[in-house]
Parts: sequence; structure tokens; C-alpha cells
Amino acid sequence: KGGSPLFYIKDKEMGRTILLKMLLFFGIVFAFCTCGKRPVADLPTFHVDVKQRDSASCFFSGYSYVMLETNMECLLTDVDRIKVDSEKIAVLDRERILFYEHDTGRFIGKIDRLGKGHNEYLSIDDFIVRDSLVYVLSAMQYAILVYDVYGHPIKEIELDAFYKHFDFWDEHRVFLSSDFGNDTYYNFVLFDLRTGTVLRRFDEFSQNESVFFNSFSPFSGRNNKDFYVIHPFDYTIYTLTDTVFFPYCRFDFNTEETFDMGKSFAELSDQTRNKSVVKYLGNLIESDSVMYLTFDLFDSHGIGTYLYKRCGQQSYLIRINEDFISDFPYLSSPKGIYRNTLISVLSAPTILDIEETYGLSFFSKKGLNKEDNHVIFFHKLE
Repeated sequence: KGGSPLFYIKDKEMGRTILLKMLLFFGIVFAFCTCGKRPVADLPTFHVDVKQRDSASCFFSGYSYVMLETNMECLLTDVDRIKVDSEKIAVLDRERILFYEHDTGRFIGKIDRLGKGHNEYLSIDDFIVRDSLVYVLSAMQYAILVYDVYGHPIKEIELDAFYKHFDFWDEHRVFLSSDFGNDTYYNFVLFDLRTGTVLRRFDEFSQNESVFFNSFSPFSGRNNKDFYVIHPFDYTIYTLTDTVFFPYCRFDFNTEETFDMGKSFAELSDQTRNKSVVKYLGNLIESDSVMYLTFDLFDSHGIGTYLYKRCGQQSYLIRINEDFISDFPYLSSPKGIYRNTLISVLSAPTILDIEETYGLSFFSKKGLNKEDNHVIFFHKLE
């Protein structure tokens, strides 16, 4: 009476059964939609005493090195980033990528195609070496350009928006990061390289910041397959997978100064210039029950890179390059991570100055001259 119902069930038991199934269904949907959104108050939080200092032997068990080939075609000048696999060392140096053999340092080839022409890039904002191919992200072009290690163009993949960083999730899919800087208002997208389409978006934001930091990368590390990702002016590590984005852990620093999280990135950048604050986290490395974190901090000695270690309830901290370390005389700020090692690089003149200052002769006895190419170091984490 008063209209037909959507459905009518004569059997009360059947009605209760259907109702329970509907409640279960919507409960599952709700759980799926909210999965991973752990309250920030419940996050594991690690307190870092920036004044603490520990021995380098608490962090490193040894180091190795590769002396890069010296010739006019492959001399390095201003190294920005280093990426390594079992066969190659790839070095980003002034908008070109140079490749050397991992074991011998022999020069293989380079990508040097800065320009506005066909198969050229306007910038190298990020790059990945994978399966003998090199994927170059050019944010200004909204594109990923693919080359071989000799600089021969393979293809160009168009993107839907401006992205600053990327990394592979699996064979054909990559995560692209906008760094709060594009008009989609999502920080991360899962992108299919085969179809050129966005499959899923994560981490929505409300304000396009358009402020970028030279040494910042949102991809902090990986745990098996999952990514650890970070934000500027945020001490939380987030987990990112192909289905979810959620907080993983958090760090606190007892720095002399702090900043107001309610401001824009531009305001925060101005507010924290030459201030004793951590602007963003670095690489997170987890192995068994040990955690390592890198971060930069400005203090009375300038900007320094710190390495934090947590093992069980015990924590350790070292400021790299604060003092000379006889067991690790060539330790410098890392440019990357490879198989639980910190990757760093020193120029030949810097190495020879170290040896002259501290009475060493290891590389000078190997014939290293000030005109020679750089040396890549791998400091193995304890």
C-alpha cells in the first residue's frame, strides 16, 4: 500500500540471511576502502638525538671502490646522482648520463642529448637503468624517453602531467611522483608503460606547491616489493603499493629550531633557510632487525649528512665528514644505495688531498693523478 517495494521477502529466515550477507558485503567494502589508514597516533615513532655521536664501526663493516676510466669523452665534473646494478655504474653529471662497467670502471657509453630536437630531452629529472635500457624522465616535456647505454633513442612515452621522480613497480608499471607539483592534485600515480595510461592515483593534496628541492627524492627505499616514500617537511615514512598508501613509521628530531607545518612549501623553505632543522628525510634501509636512515641537517659546520641506525631498542648516529675516520678515510656523503651499501664519489684531487693531509698513500701508489677521473666508493653497512 502506498507504492511497490523494491523487493519483498515472505520468509523471515531468508530475509535475515540476506540482511547479514549485505552487512558483511558492505563491511568488507568499508574495510577495503579504509585499509592502511592507520591513525598517526599509533605509528611507531623513533626519537633521534642529533647531538649523539657513535663510532663509524657501529655502521660500516668495510668498503670497496671502483676507479673510473679516464679519457676526454667520459670525464666527470659535477656528479648529481649515481645508480648501480650488477653490471653497470650510471652517473648523472650535468644533464648527461655516463656508464661504466661495475667491476672494472671501463667506460661503456653515454646519453648526452640535451636539446629541443627530436629524441632530445629538455632536462633529466630522474632516470632508471633497467634491462640494458635507460629510462629518462623529463618533467618539462611530460615524457619518459628511452635510450640504450650508447645514447641511441628507442622510444618516447608521453605522460599526462608534470612529474619529477619515478621508479619501477614491476616489469611494465612505474610509480610517478608529482612532488606536490602538478594539477592532478595527486602525489603518486601508477602508470602502465605499455598503454601509456594512469592505472591508479594515490595521496591526494589540495595545494599545488610548485617548490622543488635538488637533493630530494620521494622514493626513500623498498621493503621486498613495497616502496617507502616521503614528503618534504614531513617526518613520516609512508608505504606505497599498487593498491594502498599508508603511514609506516615516524621520526622525531631534537633540533634547535622547528617549523610551522601550517605554511606552504615556499614559506617553509624561506623560514628554514640556514636553520637547524631537518627539511626532509633521506634513504630508509631495513635489513633483518636493523634500520638505517639518512638525513641532512644544517648546523654550525654547514649542511651535513647524518646516518641513523636502530637495532632493537638501541640507536646510533654519525655525522659523515665531521671528523677524519682512519678506518674509513674516503667516506663522504652518499649519492645512492646499492645492496646495503652507501654509494659515494670523490674526485681524484680530493682523494690525493686527503692522502697528503693524513699521511696516506693507497691511491697515489696505484698511480692516481689529479687529472684522473673520479672514484666510486661502496661503504657496506654493518
